Amino acid sequence: MSRYAAPITCSVPCAPERTRTPGRITTTPHARGIPFPRPQEPYYDERLPVREERPELNYNVKKRAVVSDEEWREVMADQPWTASKRRTMLAQYLHAKLEADDGELAQEGCHGFWELAILKDNHQDIRMDRLAALVNKLSSNSIPVATTAAAAVWALATTGGMRRSMADLDVPASLLAVLKKTLKMQTFPDPEPGESLPEGMVAESARARLQLHQLGALAVLLVDRCCRRPYLQQEGDFATLFAMCKQLPGYRPQDEQIRRETSAKVLTSLMQRDGEARLALIRSGSLRQVLTLLNPQGALRVHGPSSGEQGPVLTRSRRTCRARWMSSLWCWGGVCVQVPARP
Repeated sequence: MSRYAAPITCSVPCAPERTRTPGRITTTPHARGIPFPRPQEPYYDERLPVREERPELNYNVKKRAVVSDEEWREVMADQPWTASKRRTMLAQYLHAKLEADDGELAQEGCHGFWELAILKDNHQDIRMDRLAALVNKLSSNSIPVATTAAAAVWALATTGGMRRSMADLDVPASLLAVLKKTLKMQTFPDPEPGESLPEGMVAESARARLQLHQLGALAVLLVDRCCRRPYLQQEGDFATLFAMCKQLPGYRPQDEQIRRETSAKVLTSLMQRDGEARLALIRSGSLRQVLTLLNPQGALRVHGPSSGEQGPVLTRSRRTCRARWMSSLWCWGGVCVQVPARP
């Protein structure tokens, strides 16, 4: 069992006597003159703050008092927990970690949600408010927290119900905002063990890892039409994804290659799946950037060549004809993308 997800055990001592009728409790400790036992919280964590305004997220109390027969009956009726109840209570505990003002606790909470999300059967037990708390961590100032949150969102996005919930929370826009933010980060080569980064700088590998997880989550979300619509409304020219496809400073060679290939795959998948995305690409004039990426030298010209120029050429008349084809095939990264005619 991981240290991020507390073991799900709850033993209540001094169980009351029961009648022969299953499920019916006839006596309580109080009725027999015995003090009420104090049930122990299975997710007790002294590091979590007191949440008087939200008692369901208060996990810094090891044992709670039972003061009435009715409360005792409720405790006993709740035992043993079903598998769904255990997952629900675990998600509630992780929610409390996410909202704590502590980077370590927040990262543990994100990691716990990632562990839950790995198994798709667990997704149905994650409520919308828990998901919203996780999504808020996508924009965390802590790179490890934001990266782990993106990994959890990536795993949760593999089911249709979660994708619809994330569309309601505008998660594609959140991921896009973080990707734009990462492009402006000041990076520094990874320090040697024992060394520290200059103030205000981010390690190159940390930024690359964050971008990879953000791109992965976005790619899975854009499989669903309900997530593509808000994305196209916010960035119909795909400027951020095209920027991620280019050669940029501040990356290690291996990270550069992975980032560019992943971004190109996201764009290719988006164009293959959605005719509106292809129309948006043409209307925004971003088709020129596709042609630039197709050219190995990255210098595909639109007008005729001047004297002494070499390399591939795309004349204006030929560009116009291609845009008007009823169906033309652009071979992009080894995948053919069908582009409809201009309306």
